[in-house]
Amino acid sequence: MSHDSYLCGYLVLSDTAENAESAIAKLPSSEEDSWPYLSQSMFSVTCDPRYRNDMVHFAASYKDILGSWTSWEEKFEGFLQHLQWEQIRVIIYDCYRGDCLATWDHEYENGVSVIRKRKRYLNFKDDPEADFD
Repeated sequence: MSHDSYLCGYLVLSDTAENAESAIAKLPSSEEDSWPYLSQSMFSVTCDPRYRNDMVHFAASYKDILGSWTSWEEKFEGFLQHLQWEQIRVIIYDCYRGDCLATWDHEYENGVSVIRKRKRYLNFKDDPEADFD
């Protein structure tokens, strides 16, 4: 029996769509990537002058991504260093562990840049508000 995980999310950019496209182009292709996968084909940029912010959206299908969450998160945060962003939301559906939400919020306190991260299960049957790692 397989252990399927689906991950999707978005980044609200404070950067330009062109810079985001450039950062995505620096990611490996699907054929060149290694586990846990974070490749160009996962990402797309939405930009339209009628909208307030440009956005990057992404999605992928994995086998047990939560089992490798720390490694995936490190790769993802390495990618984020090439972008200027305001907020990020990542939703993970895991057939065994339940739905999870990971958030990153970029804020300023007294002129200092602060990144707040939070991860939690949304519908875990034993503890609905448990954090995950």
